[in-house]
Amino acid sequence: MHILYEHPAELDRLNSLAQEIIKRITAKVKPIEAGVKILSGHELFSKPEENGMIYLLREGDLQCFANDRLIFHYSSGDLVGLEQSFALTHLKVKADFAVVVDCYRSSDLLKSVGGDAELLKEWTGYLATLLNLFTTLSASLLQTDTSFTPEVRNYSRGDIILTQGQLGDEVCHLAEGEADVLVDGVITGEVLADEIFGAIGAITGIPRTATVRARTDCLVMRLSRDNFLELIKSRPATIEKMIADMAKKLTALNQTVVEYSKRRTVTLH
Repeated sequence: MHILYEHPAELDRLNSLAQEIIKRITAKVKPIEAGVKILSGHELFSKPEENGMIYLLREGDLQCFANDRLIFHYSSGDLVGLEQSFALTHLKVKADFAVVVDCYRSSDLLKSVGGDAELLKEWTGYLATLLNLFTTLSASLLQTDTSFTPEVRNYSRGDIILTQGQLGDEVCHLAEGEADVLVDGVITGEVLADEIFGAIGAITGIPRTATVRARTDCLVMRLSRDNFLELIKSRPATIEKMIADMAKKLTALNQTVVEYSKRRTVTLH
């Protein structure tokens, strides 16, 4: 699960725990169909034949909306549709890009779980973890100004995320994946998952000093300059994160310059 705003670390811990439990359960319960591709633009559970279905997300990300507002993304390893199979939620789940899932009927899954004492224990732990997760999420939403949400984009390997020399007022956060930083076509650094980039150009208004190219498939959250400035005013941890990311980039760049200087000196001699 990717949550689209600053949140307590406890949410990440609970999400990881939920995924670990589901991994153990689905290793023992076979789906009715595995490796099914869901095309981009499809809203899950919108068709009668999807009633009572539960999906294990294998590849890609699914958007979850509440009252037409994007709240979070389901990510690989998440179980999707438990609430929908019992008509217990108004959440909408959509595929912005194609995803791959394993399909389960909720009745079959629950029957398998109920017939095995160990699986039943795991399932009870999973439900308790979900309850804790969504309680923490709800409390966090109440404490957080959610007057804006970032634009979320998926990039395939080789796609350009930011282009050197172009003007732009967006700050980016790499939620998932890895990217290369290029200056004049030469790789000078990298952007790793959970790092912020593009802030200097957005804040100062100067052209982008480097190109950022997806090294793997990437999930990027883009926030406008005005919203980003508002964000760092209300959430000091965002400033600390940005400074830490910039410091790592400067250190890596300095090392690149030193190595290039050494090679150049050897060549000249």
